[in-house]
Amino acid sequence: MTVRRILVVRLSALGDVVFASPLIRSLRSRWPDSHIAWLVEPAAASLLTEHPELNEVLVWDKARWKTLWRQRQFRQLWREVHEFRTRLRQGHFDLVLDIQGLLKSAVLAWFTGARSRIGFISKEWTGPLLTHRLAKRADTRHIGSEYRGIAEDLGLSTEDFAMEVGLSETDRA
Repeated sequence: MTVRRILVVRLSALGDVVFASPLIRSLRSRWPDSHIAWLVEPAAASLLTEHPELNEVLVWDKARWKTLWRQRQFRQLWREVHEFRTRLRQGHFDLVLDIQGLLKSAVLAWFTGARSRIGFISKEWTGPLLTHRLAKRADTRHIGSEYRGIAEDLGLSTEDFAMEVGLSETDRA
């Protein structure tokens, strides 16, 4: 499969974003010339924006959509959902990895229109939204092991599967 554009979907949980970060290097190793993007909620975006091997960070403002829903501003919410879906489709992703494993992340993966949308088998209804579902291979002795498992299932290198976040000059100081 030719993979030119990849999107990783792990929206939230700061720790899980960090634990999943080795996937970036594994993807880059397999597809060195690919554009790699990550879809995340605002709270975790700063962990990724300076990552040296990540080309793009897309931010989904779930809180904004919830506010519009609570305020019954359905027309504005629909506009923003439609605009975000359009933005994701314009990414022309070949491969989307939903490593969140929830309905909301599967819907966002589906929004991309990518031909290959791979995610975990979930208790939530995600089946028709993903093209391939993989069993979570979690080793209870190692936190975050499900991310190594999905890398192995995809035939990615896990030799150097170290966590890495990007730091700006301000963060370093």
